[in-house]
Parts: sequence; C-alpha cells; structure tokens
Amino acid sequence: MNICKQCGKEVTAEGRTLFCSAECQVKFYGKKIKSDYVKKEKVVSRCHYCGKKIIGTARKKYCNDKCRQKQRYYNGKKTKNKNYKKIPPTPTIKVCPNCEKEFVTDRNDKIYCCVKCQSEFGTKKNRKEKQIKICKWCDKEFLADRITNNYCSPECKKNRRRKRFIVKKIINKICKYCGKEFVANASNQIFCSIKCFNKYRYYIIEKPNYVPKEKIYKTKICKYCGKEFITHLESKKYCSPKCTTQFHKDAKRKSKNKICKNCGKEFIAYSASFQYCSPECKRIYVNLKRRKIIPVITSICQWCGKEIKYHRPRKFCNLKCNKEYNKKYKYPIKKENFNAKRRKEKIIKRCINCGNEFYTNKDYRKYCNLNCAKEYKNYKNKNV
Repeated sequence: MNICKQCGKEVTAEGRTLFCSAECQVKFYGKKIKSDYVKKEKVVSRCHYCGKKIIGTARKKYCNDKCRQKQRYYNGKKTKNKNYKKIPPTPTIKVCPNCEKEFVTDRNDKIYCCVKCQSEFGTKKNRKEKQIKICKWCDKEFLADRITNNYCSPECKKNRRRKRFIVKKIINKICKYCGKEFVANASNQIFCSIKCFNKYRYYIIEKPNYVPKEKIYKTKICKYCGKEFITHLESKKYCSPKCTTQFHKDAKRKSKNKICKNCGKEFIAYSASFQYCSPECKRIYVNLKRRKIIPVITSICQWCGKEIKYHRPRKFCNLKCNKEYNKKYKYPIKKENFNAKRRKEKIIKRCINCGNEFYTNKDYRKYCNLNCAKEYKNYKNKNV
C-alpha cells in the first residue's frame, strides 16, 4: 500500500501510483484542476449545402453525412465507398442582392444572378461618400471618391511629379564637423561632404582622445613660374598641377647627346634616365651584368677560319662547322678501329640436323637455320 504525497491518505490502486486522485496530483505539481478549466463557448454556423443552422463547440461545414455526400458529388470528388449511390443536387430559389430578382441554382455558394451584378454590387459596397478637397497643383475644389486622391485630374498629377524632379528646395545648413554653411540636397543631411563625415566618425566617435599635429606652413618658390606659394608639405615644388606638367614637357624637349653604355655610340636622350641607344643594347648589357661581365675574347674557327667574338673561348662559329669537322677527322677513325677489333674470319661448319655445310663467324653456332634447330629439339624431346 502506498500513501498519497498531497493529502496523506492510503492509495488503493496497485502499482507505483503516488496520488489518490487527479486533483491531488495537479495540486502537488502546481497545475490547474480539470474542473477549473473554462468550458468552450458554443458556435453558430451554417451548412454549406442546405444552409441550416448548426450549433456546436466547433465550426462544422455540414449538418449531417447526407449533405457531405451530396456536396462531394457536386464537386466531382470520388468517395472511397464502392456501394455509395450518387444523389443529384436539389435546385433552390435565391434572390440577387443587386437587382433583387429571383433565380434557380444547384450551387449553394452562388449569390448573384450574373457576373455584371457581382461587379456592380462590389463597386457600390466599396464606394464611399464623396468629400470636397483642394487640388495640390491648381488649387481648385473637387469631389474626391477616395481619401488618397489629392488631384483633380491626371494632368495635375503628372505636372506635380515633373516639378518634384526638376525643382529642388534650397535648404541652408551648417556642417556638424567644420561649421561651414552649405546647401543640403535632403532634409536629413548633416555634413557638407564625405570627408567631414569620415573625419567625424574617426576622430570624434572612434578616437575621441586623438590630438592632431599642428601644421607648419612655409613659403616656397615654384620651379617653373617662379611665384611664391604657401604649403605645409615639404615635398611640394610647384604651385599648381599645370606647372608640374609643363615642366616635365619642357625637360623632354631639351635633348642631350649621350654615349651608350654597351656599344659606345652617341645618341639623343630626351630624358636624364636614358642610358642606351636601343632596347637591344639594354638587354645585352643587363644580361652581361648578371653574368659578372667577362671581357670579349676573339678566336678563329677551326673549320672555316672566321673570327669569333664571344665572352667565352670557342673552337667553331656554329654547329655546321662542328659537325663537318667531326665527320672528317673523329668518327671514321674510331669506327675502323672499333670494328677491326671485333671482326673475325668466317669458318666452315656442319649442321647437326641436316648435315649441310655453312659459313659463320660465331663459334657457338651448330645449325644452318632456325628450322633445323626446331626439328632437332622436337626429335630430342620425343625420344626422351
């Protein structure tokens, strides 16, 4: 026997039950009792097929099974029951709310006699009393069907839109960072430019304790025009970008004669950076510089006798001379000596199989041809 945890009574039920009733269980866990729950209110609805009133706790579509089956037949849906007998829908008389005429239908969802009545009734329902308003463009009075209608005609509406894009309101404001006056393009604009916005975000929001360096302004003389100008930059040499472009153009025009580093010829240099007469000379000089410049050596070709100028000693001017020299002097001598050592006199021998004589340079040969060798081996294997 167990004891109830809530009231302390004995529990008559078998098993691991801890409470004598459901009320004790709910009180123990701090939940509501079933009797405390509010009952659901009754809902009134109508049958979709016959139109009768249905009263119940939930919304129902049909009053009984017959109406449900009739509606299925009407919609063309198949039922799972094979023995179901299709019942045709019953015609009913209805009254159109627009023209107030009677009409007969099999459909329960049909309300209007035709499509025109449906559209006319919808416009009448949504239509409201007209209000007197003043046009925003021409300042005339007109009767407005809607609250959002602010113009007497579509022409006034178009003219108003065109003016909005062409004419802008002039709004004078003061910049939040630099304090200068500027013309704002919008009502919510605070800064005169993007630079002021970025500086405000960087110096005031992100780094409020930042102290910028003081700019020291100096007077300088322009190299081109000779005028005085004030700057805080040490690298600045010209008063304007025009002077910089014209100075570099004049420097190119003033040509000078220079000597090429590679070939030693004179050439006209349009700038001080030019050191070579052509790009080929530059390429040769740079390649030699990478190879730790070796002096040019003169030599004579052993085959044709021409002079060779190169930074390394060479025997031949090209590959053709090298090949012809080797053909005449090196390879023939080597071949004769090489073949003379291996060459032997031919000897007469007799075949083991057929007994015919043949000439050979090889001591290990026993057969005159391959057929004799195969016949002899097969004969030998059969006897074994």
